[in-house]
Amino acid sequence: MNATVDSGKTISVLRFGSPGNLVVERDNGVHTLRDGNYQLNILAWRVATVGGGPNMAENYSFGDEEVDGFFRFFGDGDGDRDTDVADLGQFGAAFRSRSGDDHFNSDFDVDGDDDVDVADLGQFGQRFRERMDF
Repeated sequence: MNATVDSGKTISVLRFGSPGNLVVERDNGVHTLRDGNYQLNILAWRVATVGGGPNMAENYSFGDEEVDGFFRFFGDGDGDRDTDVADLGQFGAAFRSRSGDDHFNSDFDVDGDDDVDVADLGQFGQRFRERMDF
């Protein structure tokens, strides 16, 4: 994990390890989470302050409450935990696009091959009108 500071806020980028129960390797070699609810636990003793200040005061969990919205559900373009007509409209706008096109949306490129095509439509269709509960 790498961290940067921007306007006084720490920004961390998480990368997911080897494919397994929770991680899928896409065609482009990038790993992504499988559909599901997730929780990130940050252990205070593992967080150091730049310049030798005190460590983080207490452990922190993100994703242990529904309001955190820490989940992956392919096809849910608006993040409301379902795939409905609104998501279908977003998918339709991205359909038959490639990386670099104005209407390309990588959120709908499930296999990571830099286009939104029939393979992605099949995956979207399997989830259409489904809901992911917390």
